[in-house]
Amino acid sequence: MIDGQLQQFDAGNIFRAKQSDLSISYQFNTKAQLKLISQYTKIKRNTELYRANRDNNPDNDIAALTRNINNQLVFSYKLNADSLFYLGYSDQGAHNPNLGNLEMHEHRIFSKFSYAWRN
Repeated sequence: MIDGQLQQFDAGNIFRAKQSDLSISYQFNTKAQLKLISQYTKIKRNTELYRANRDNNPDNDIAALTRNINNQLVFSYKLNADSLFYLGYSDQGAHNPNLGNLEMHEHRIFSKFSYAWRN
């Protein structure tokens, strides 16, 4: 896009991207909440239009298809009006062209404590 306008090239689209988002939350009570967030991205590229694919180095070639998925599950608890505690899990997956499917990696467990100081 240039100045908010979709640009067409004589050779066709450089890429086409689709993104899907899913967000589900459940409120247990006024203090506790559980949230699930999932994002899926799929990018199809016209590899003929990428300069990197026209040189003699296959190591820097741009893939024709990229798929990614990101998931996050977060539990939050409000201790008082100024304090929140978070506990969560996240993972990411990427398209493996050799297997032809999404391969999950980067599994993480995290926590956070948030407090607002008052004078």
